[in-house]
Amino acid sequence: RVQPGGSEIVIDNGPPKRTGSTETTRINGIKPGKHSVIVRKDGFREWTGSVNMTAGEETRLEVTLRPGPSVIEWDSSLPGTTLQVDGKEVNGVVGEPVELSPGRHELVFGCPVCLPMRQEISISPGERRAVEPGLAVDPAAIETLRSSLARAREHSDVRTSSEVGKVLVSYLPEDPSVLAAVAEGHFLDDRAQDFLEIAQRAIGAGADLRLPVRHRDTKLATTLEDSILTITATTIAFAPLHEACSWGSQSFPVTAVGSALVTEDEASLWLVLQVLMAGEKKPETIRLADRGSELEAARKEKSFGGVIALRYTGRNMISRQAARSSLASVRDLIAILASRSTGRFGEAN
Repeated sequence: RVQPGGSEIVIDNGPPKRTGSTETTRINGIKPGKHSVIVRKDGFREWTGSVNMTAGEETRLEVTLRPGPSVIEWDSSLPGTTLQVDGKEVNGVVGEPVELSPGRHELVFGCPVCLPMRQEISISPGERRAVEPGLAVDPAAIETLRSSLARAREHSDVRTSSEVGKVLVSYLPEDPSVLAAVAEGHFLDDRAQDFLEIAQRAIGAGADLRLPVRHRDTKLATTLEDSILTITATTIAFAPLHEACSWGSQSFPVTAVGSALVTEDEASLWLVLQVLMAGEKKPETIRLADRGSELEAARKEKSFGGVIALRYTGRNMISRQAARSSLASVRDLIAILASRSTGRFGEAN
């Protein structure tokens, strides 16, 4: 006998048998011995147990199922949708069912570009209810985020602009600045293939990419300094972020790039650009490092037949694991742009 009626009984993982509404359900033909029993019904907590059967005897089992958790089901096509229940943020996957205690609750749905929507519900024990968030995009919120994106990019705050871009791209999928911010975010996250794809779309739409890299100053040769590499469809600009840099800001047309290489040895990892400026006979070499790279002192000793020993100091570069693929994606982008501008490209490998 099971309360409530209409439940399912499963014996030894066999086919389920449904109980009646009130009367006892009789199940015949069970072999003597111990058997597992599962009793379940939607909206109630599952009961598990076992029975020992004796040949020729009847065994009675009485089960009362306890109400299961109350659950709301919801979903939203708007990216970044959030849900608060009684003032507390619900963590988890957007649209995932949420368990509630029976009773009254205040639900607040929101998204980065929406006005919050409040609802009050009263839910019974074990009830499962679908709730519609009812969110709508707020144009003013879109404009606020666009302004925030513009400010971040103006101040070379690539991390902030990329986070804003990830939100806006769902609503402004063809906006050049948004595409550029998303591409820059992929670069920061070492998603090389995604970076290359979105970067080409952004540049094709007229945007400029601003990528944080590092460089080795010719005067401050023992350090790596922060800089921004700005890439457009026709130009490349290198802008150091420290005033003492002897290089100064440099800008040159994409057509001046003779080769773009990623070079790696035991001590260093560089993105090397060979640039031949107008009126110059010898190309200029620009070496750029991954944004996370650092230099550390390295002392070495070399012996010649045990007679002469030379001791010298140098610098080894410490780079992130994904640094090579990150620099290689920038190399590939520059190679593509240079090829489109000139129809050829020297050593883009």
